[in-house]
Amino acid sequence: MRATRMAATVAAAALVGAAAWWSWNATGGRGEMPAPPPVAPSAEFARDLAAVPEVQGEAAPPAESARASVAPEAPPTPKPPIEPAPAEELAAEVDVRFVDAIGNPWSGVRFAVRGSRWAPNWTPNDAAQSDANGRVTLRVGLPRIKNPWGVARREYPLEFEASRTGLATLARSATLRAGETKHFGNLVMVPGGRILGRVEDGDGKGLVGALVGVAPVELSGDLERAVRHGGEFQQGAPRTKSGASGEFVLDGAPAGKLRAWAHAEGSRYTWSEPLEVPAQGDAQDVVLVLRPLLAADRITGRVLDPDGAPLVGAYLWADEHSRGAGTGGTVPVDEAGRFELLIVHDDSTYDLRGGDVLERFGSTLRRGVLPGTLDVELRLQRLEQFGVRVRDPEGKPVAGARFFVSTNSRMEYPSTSAAPGEYSIARPTEPFTLQCVAKGFRTTRIGHPRTPIMPTTLPEPPAFFEVVLQPAKLLRGRVTAEGAPVAERACTTRATTRVPRGRPPGTDTAIGSTCPTRRDRARTWTGGSSSTATTGRASGCASPRRVGRPGRSGRSMR
Repeated sequence: MRATRMAATVAAAALVGAAAWWSWNATGGRGEMPAPPPVAPSAEFARDLAAVPEVQGEAAPPAESARASVAPEAPPTPKPPIEPAPAEELAAEVDVRFVDAIGNPWSGVRFAVRGSRWAPNWTPNDAAQSDANGRVTLRVGLPRIKNPWGVARREYPLEFEASRTGLATLARSATLRAGETKHFGNLVMVPGGRILGRVEDGDGKGLVGALVGVAPVELSGDLERAVRHGGEFQQGAPRTKSGASGEFVLDGAPAGKLRAWAHAEGSRYTWSEPLEVPAQGDAQDVVLVLRPLLAADRITGRVLDPDGAPLVGAYLWADEHSRGAGTGGTVPVDEAGRFELLIVHDDSTYDLRGGDVLERFGSTLRRGVLPGTLDVELRLQRLEQFGVRVRDPEGKPVAGARFFVSTNSRMEYPSTSAAPGEYSIARPTEPFTLQCVAKGFRTTRIGHPRTPIMPTTLPEPPAFFEVVLQPAKLLRGRVTAEGAPVAERACTTRATTRVPRGRPPGTDTAIGSTCPTRRDRARTWTGGSSSTATTGRASGCASPRRVGRPGRSGRSMR
């Protein structure tokens, strides 16, 4: 009983002391509130307190045995850093069997990726050797590459090389896709020899790093083009590079008669006279003389923005005209807007079109550029705007529309919207076709390559170009594996259509579909395919629907 009363008295005293301390601190110690009156301890509490022995100074430390019985507190274990999930590897496989002329297997054949022109900065190091049965399976790691429009590459055209001492080196080409296996079957390898020689310039000085290969005795094709661009002769194997003083050893050349060729940056291609390569022997003292490119072999210039400044993201398209025919293609443009075009024929003329990958400016065309022109300047144009009003069949405005304008290139045009269903996009400077895409609606295409929209017919502000979109039917589903939902997988729909017989000329069949992802981003396709990311349920993909209209195309928007 006494212990209980004593504990209660101590607790009361503690509460009073705490209240006094709080009051003092809350008032800043200024004494604005009166201190509580002192509380006298009871007689029983005083008696109990007198019975407690007095301890002078600090408390005595515990005995050594007591300290040893208490385990020291362990420091907290640091948490390991959270590492990001590794990206899924892109890879494909190639299998092949190497045999001789009568079908016996070749073991120890090295099979490797040679490289690719579309990825000059990618250095593949994938290689494997054939086993006793001549078989080899090569796993190829593929790079993640996107084009300037952000579309990831899906097909990888590669060159492969098979080599073994005493045999002629083989080269093969194949297009790989991630997750697939390419089968080469049986490849016959025959005896070969070596070519020893030197690459030098016109003054007899050895050239370092020149590429050397073999070519057939009979050179076919356009040799006027081949002297600048190379030709089919350079697609064969083997290859090597010249050393410090221009010397080279080309191993794996096919036995028999052939030519050697050489090329270096800034020079023309050259090839030797026919020479004889003995089986498992050497053809020696072969000299290949390289000549520099002439001024008449090139056209150089710059692509600039409307203010005359270099444009990052510029492109150049060149159309070559010669002898009633011609070719066309893109020409690399560096970050300073500079380009260099190797001509095809001495009498070629070129139409050069400079543009902006992001379509911030209008393209510029210069016709009839002659070989040897080294100061071409293509200054892009500022784009004017025109208005587009997008409605559904009931006349209600459609929000979130996107526009794809097709001239020589096909890409999305950025747009701005000041009111629901009303948009402003750049006015093309040449005839074009227009595609309009919106979530929940079928793709609508206006114009045709044979009957395009003329820029001069576009309405001037404040008038609008009217577009009506038809609603798209939705296809909903569920992605499962062994009965369980599967998240983050792609849903793809494909369909094949044919042009019905008897349809008037100029008409074909198209498929339009809109497919929003779970992040509400729409991806729209024509040509019968659409895709979406899913989280166990695939919803929002428009079902393929056949639409026959004059002048519609079934090409993919991509």
